[in-house]
Amino acid sequence: MKGKTRSLAALTEPSRLDAGARLALAFAALAVLCIPAFAQERATDENSASYWFERGRELVDDGYYEEGVLAYENALDIDPENASIWISKGNALGLFLGRSKDAVEAYERALLISDNATKTNPNDALAWQAKGVALSYLGRQNEADQAYETAIEIYNQTLDKYPQDAEAWYLKAENLMNMQRREDAIAAYDKVIELNSTKAADAWTTKGIAFLDLKRYNESIEALDKAIGTLPADSIQGLELAWSLKAQVLLDMGRAEEAVEAYDKVNELAPQNLEAWLVKGTILRSFLGRYNESVEAYEGAVQANPENAEAWAYKAIGLQEAGRYDESLEAFDKALQLDPENALILVSKGSSLEKMDRHDEAMEAYEKALEAYENATVLSPENSRAWRGKGDVLLKLGRYNDSIAAYDKAIETAPPYATADLAFAWNRKGEALYKMGQLEKAAPAYDKAIEQYPEYGEAWHGKGLALQALDQRSEAEAAFARARELGYED
Repeated sequence: MKGKTRSLAALTEPSRLDAGARLALAFAALAVLCIPAFAQERATDENSASYWFERGRELVDDGYYEEGVLAYENALDIDPENASIWISKGNALGLFLGRSKDAVEAYERALLISDNATKTNPNDALAWQAKGVALSYLGRQNEADQAYETAIEIYNQTLDKYPQDAEAWYLKAENLMNMQRREDAIAAYDKVIELNSTKAADAWTTKGIAFLDLKRYNESIEALDKAIGTLPADSIQGLELAWSLKAQVLLDMGRAEEAVEAYDKVNELAPQNLEAWLVKGTILRSFLGRYNESVEAYEGAVQANPENAEAWAYKAIGLQEAGRYDESLEAFDKALQLDPENALILVSKGSSLEKMDRHDEAMEAYEKALEAYENATVLSPENSRAWRGKGDVLLKLGRYNDSIAAYDKAIETAPPYATADLAFAWNRKGEALYKMGQLEKAAPAYDKAIEQYPEYGEAWHGKGLALQALDQRSEAEAAFARARELGYED
């Protein structure tokens, strides 16, 4: 099965060919809301919805996003009233393919189904949870919290009668996590573990996420190690998730070498996991400066899926930063052979050509990318990521006013759950305003980016530059210091 996405889909993905966005995307995928469980056991019957649901999850995990959506659609052909499948389809469309309009439609369908279910049976806690998740993704958090709270009340009634019901404790904890009541969730997961439930390993994993969110990194590592030690050897997906989360925690702690070692474990468990190879390569390249080793990791991605244009593009960037320029251009050409109108790859190739002082060829690549983005915004005017990509190319071409107009459209059309997309767009708008000398407008744009993504080092640095130019030196130094704390290097 080929992994290349269609050209329009590729245009809508976030600018993942830079390190920060790649890691942000990978780790955002690890922190999706707790969706009500669908299949308790792995299904083998290709005529069952649970089989196609699990197949969709596997495909998305391995970087086959379009194929994952098709698998979810197969599941929905069999079970069209399953809210969990609609939510998972929405995540694949919105988080990975940038098809925000289609994602919203999927979440709205999930909301309709779950709302009807709660009216039919007001004591259906799973339906209330599904309703809450759908509302969260639609940006209606107050209503979502009410739905989660209703589910928790139902589980509390069960636990009053059956305090040893580990499943009820686990599901209560999921709803608490969705409400970001992490301390309460941890206490509920502790009850699951205390009862020695079959859900204990999952409880340890999600405790690890809760501790990570609370920045209690050592406790997060301890919980994830417990999960890894508890999970059976054949629980590949569970082990992949635990090791990937451990890598994120280690990276947040500044322990990049150990993060790479954690990804080595993911690679051993699932050599076909394209995303794991790409993230490992990005850590080696951007955090450790080990460019030739990053090329080896990106080659792992190519071997996992030779028809994936993005894998070839990452390999090209690694080769370029390793000083292997001719090989780099060959890899870019291979990526563009697979996906000739992929604007992200054209932009990255242009950047590499600029570094090689091949200015005319770089401008040609940028112009081709701009044409592709313009076509995408005509075909899909609500495509926020295409507007942002267009803004990025215009920024490189020095057309600052036009780039700001494109970023404004990206911000206007971004769905409410797309905080990373909004942060990237505001940050780039700030950069365009700064380059135009509109410093008093640039600093607030960077503030908007930071509001969406408080640990965005590049935005803190940009804010520092704008404040410095405004002669606000103490505020500028504070912004620069925060950028350095977050690992930003100029």
